[in-house]
Amino acid sequence: MNIVFIGTNYSGRGGTENVLTQVIKHLAINNKVVFYKLGRSKTNEWLNSISNDAKVITYNTNNKLKELIFICRIFLMLKGKTIVISTSPNFIKIAYFIKKFFNKKYKIVSYMHFSLKNQNLFNENVLKYADFHLAISSSIRKSLIKIGIPKERIFLIFNPIYRKKDVILGAKNTPYDLSLAYVGRVYLRGQKNLLEAIEGIEKSKLNIHLDILGSGPDIHNLKRIIREKNLEEKISVLGWIKNPWSILKDKGIDGLILTSNFEGLPMVLLEAMSYGIPCIVSDFEGFDDVIISKVNGLSYKLGDINDLENTFNTFSTYSFSSKTVKESINSFYSDVFFSRLDQAIESINSK
Repeated sequence: MNIVFIGTNYSGRGGTENVLTQVIKHLAINNKVVFYKLGRSKTNEWLNSISNDAKVITYNTNNKLKELIFICRIFLMLKGKTIVISTSPNFIKIAYFIKKFFNKKYKIVSYMHFSLKNQNLFNENVLKYADFHLAISSSIRKSLIKIGIPKERIFLIFNPIYRKKDVILGAKNTPYDLSLAYVGRVYLRGQKNLLEAIEGIEKSKLNIHLDILGSGPDIHNLKRIIREKNLEEKISVLGWIKNPWSILKDKGIDGLILTSNFEGLPMVLLEAMSYGIPCIVSDFEGFDDVIISKVNGLSYKLGDINDLENTFNTFSTYSFSSKTVKESINSFYSDVFFSRLDQAIESINSK
């Protein structure tokens, strides 16, 4: 089977890159896989492991016309029942019209790694031009159905996470009632809504410490707000770290916090839980794909600082089992995920 992946706007360090690396390497075992990666990334290190198994072709230009010509050539060269998997919605429409006007036989599959709600990056109706859809979360599946895509053309596969032998335990011998971590891009508002976590910590009567591991556009404003609120003793900004989990293992951590306004399927939650770390999350649509209350974490009402404060109190007194937290995401571990993925690809190929 011939499978082509195509996409752009990869940072090189995010959860999407981690997932794509696993997916492409797995599918390349029994299929001929080509990955077209357009645009610049902060790093292309993640492509090195893919290139050992699949053909990787990168293209970068600031000239939109040249980029369009390059994309069109990709689709024009495709032969037979190739499966085209796009992580970029705007490429789907181009693929559709070339398929229609040149009588191509390839199948177009959308594979979105971000929430379709609360975004202004593209018109979600462009996804209707795809033949099939791989959904990484229940919320994305619901959004696809809402715009009129038939259920039978949507395959809910979630995301994969490797099983970990290591366990990251809670912090010991610290003056804090609760030691938390945030791992990811630093956006005070918008998707990541990190300001809400800061406000919750400021309001809480508990002595909470938060380590922020990540970087992003709001990193300088974040440091300024911490200074202005006199929270230097409670919030540490560690910046981007290649392996944040090794740092957290050395420090010890009671839980991970994610106060997002919206998400696709946040890999950071699965990563944390694979180490046995329970999580505090906002109740963004689809959070319950992962969170099982008082089993692997707790949720609070998004935008409700009082509820977040109450959740901190409950979390600090609740005893989570690392073993149970790990087992709670069994359906996301790679072996189970790849079985779902293979079934989806086989089904798409046969239709």
